[in-house]
Amino acid sequence: MASRYNKDVFKSDEILLNHIYSHAGYTRKDIPTLLKAVRRGDLAMESLVENAIARVGKLKRVDITGMDFNDGSDSKKVTVANQGTKEKINRGAGFSTKNKKGVLRVVVVEPMTEEIFYFRIPPEFYIGKNQKRRETALRINFSNTGGKPTKLSGKTSQEIWSYEVSTFKKLCS
Repeated sequence: MASRYNKDVFKSDEILLNHIYSHAGYTRKDIPTLLKAVRRGDLAMESLVENAIARVGKLKRVDITGMDFNDGSDSKKVTVANQGTKEKINRGAGFSTKNKKGVLRVVVVEPMTEEIFYFRIPPEFYIGKNQKRRETALRINFSNTGGKPTKLSGKTSQEIWSYEVSTFKKLCS
């Protein structure tokens, strides 16, 4: 199986691990071992994020297509990357919404600025009212120089940033 890891993904996983390890039930003394697993590609950070959300939000993880938690929500862990070319940089974080039904709890790591952003995206946004619109993928635009864009162009970009929450705890509630 081919791995999709690259330098930015490993860096973002290290950044994220240092922010949420305690939410997932680990202590500071566990960090060296966890970092070693991240650097080797042995630690599934998506699972760590799900465990942390479940603990903080008092949710139960489930094994049902389209949802990670018993409230019907799903979590996503994504890394901001250049989705353009070297000449025409276009930084963003994209992820699939296929088969999703509930709130999307999205953790986005920006390795360039070492920031973490949290989004609680309701199904009405990506499914649409009365199920008339169905987005199979979403993209959150970021600044080409790192971090949150200073100017949000387009209605979709403005709307998706309106679902940003300030803390991990708010993401989980």
